[in-house]
Amino acid sequence: MIHRLVVICEGQTETRFVSSLLCVDTALAERFQIIIPVTLPTGTNPQGGAGKGGWLRYGGYAHALKEINKYISLHMGAVFTTFFDLYGFPSDISCSPRAKTVTDAVARAKIYEDQMTRDIHQSNKDVRFLPHIQPCEFEALLFAAPNIAAKMLAADKTDKKEISKIQVQLENIRNQFSTPEHINLEQPPSKRLEKIVPGYKKNKVGRAGFSWMIPKEIGISELRKQCPHFNEWIAALEDYPNT
Repeated sequence: MIHRLVVICEGQTETRFVSSLLCVDTALAERFQIIIPVTLPTGTNPQGGAGKGGWLRYGGYAHALKEINKYISLHMGAVFTTFFDLYGFPSDISCSPRAKTVTDAVARAKIYEDQMTRDIHQSNKDVRFLPHIQPCEFEALLFAAPNIAAKMLAADKTDKKEISKIQVQLENIRNQFSTPEHINLEQPPSKRLEKIVPGYKKNKVGRAGFSWMIPKEIGISELRKQCPHFNEWIAALEDYPNT
């Protein structure tokens, strides 16, 4: 039995989501005794710790592979996965030209995942690595339940008119796509939220804050129901090493 799962996250939003929900409210918490969420570092902060996370502007994928391999060496015997966004994925991955010809966000994410698996296994043949790339970004999860998202995004959470206005706009966007994960790359979920919600800014502390709080409120069951690629990821980890 493998007891540890290391989740390498693109940024602080994903890390907080894993630590606040996946570590406590899913079968993963029963499957793995220890779940370790870590943020992909992009340098150091003034206090000497890891940076805020995210991709390097140049050579982002090569840097991510280096960091993943570092975590593998630190946690031998664990299962490893990633929680990266498709939107803004670095272009220095070898499959990038082919992937960018694919318009379906979920299909494109799978191309990147397959390439990541091959690249990691080249240097770590026996490592247990199941990467996940979220189509098309983390904020797609907020559209799984527009009613809950609207209430939490409203400046005045008791103002029913404001909540209703935001909810209608979220629902209109959601209804244009087969799933929240298919909201297009040309105008990704976070950019749509910035137009709908006054003061909302991706990854900025404030009223909107870090978006991990809303999916946590939505709950893992509804997220899995509405977001099939996310569900496949969780199911594969729950069933590992039988997958």
